[in-house]
Amino acid sequence: MPLFLFYGLVAVAILWTASAVRKDDRYDDFCVGAGLLFFFLGVLIPMTVVESWLRPLTWDGRLQHVDQALGLNGFGLGRLYASSPWFHLLIRSVYETLPVAFALGWIVDRSKTMLRAVVIGGILAFPLYILVPACGPAHVFAGYPVHTIVPSGLIAVDLGVPRNCFPSLHCTWALLLALNAKPRGLKLVLTIYAVLVAISTVACGEHYFADVIAAVPFTFGVQSIAVRKEQIRAWLQNSRLSMASQRFSSSPAD
Repeated sequence: MPLFLFYGLVAVAILWTASAVRKDDRYDDFCVGAGLLFFFLGVLIPMTVVESWLRPLTWDGRLQHVDQALGLNGFGLGRLYASSPWFHLLIRSVYETLPVAFALGWIVDRSKTMLRAVVIGGILAFPLYILVPACGPAHVFAGYPVHTIVPSGLIAVDLGVPRNCFPSLHCTWALLLALNAKPRGLKLVLTIYAVLVAISTVACGEHYFADVIAAVPFTFGVQSIAVRKEQIRAWLQNSRLSMASQRFSSSPAD
């Protein structure tokens, strides 16, 4: 969390710097930066406290058994992460720098649909975290990732450890960045980044493969809601313009 928060503050600084140097749309950059700052300080920390209080017992053991049933070995990635310095540096950097990727994606593309989808995804994930509470193997299992002990049933986890596994919001947000990018070059870069994020969430021990799999339909559901709201807003705007035009054309000439 501290390193992720650091990169969150870096992202805010990037957005506010863009707001200061732009000749137009400065207000949008400033507001996005302020919203990101509020998320880290006013939402993420209180949400962790609420989740811990509501769900002191987690489903980590159950999610790991799901991975095993699917034949997916997340602990193997964890051992590679722990034993390989270059892999550790690459994967940790990818995982922690998601806020910076978001800030740069917004500055380059300025997609309002992406912005809306990111917010909707964060809101809809919270009830799922309450419904399926889990913290990730690195925070729960003794001996992870070498000689890991996986208890069966519910597991008591200390308060203050986020229950934010199912689905993986890291994967969701990274996919939303790629889905909404318009320039081909940016979309390609963000797609590669999203794949690396999916790998990093498991390798770092923050998530299970089940969380990554669940993030895919969740992401497309969120994207569908965000796009539909944009379509509805455009339809309402066009309808108002059409009605105004009809009233103007039907009014008697002076």
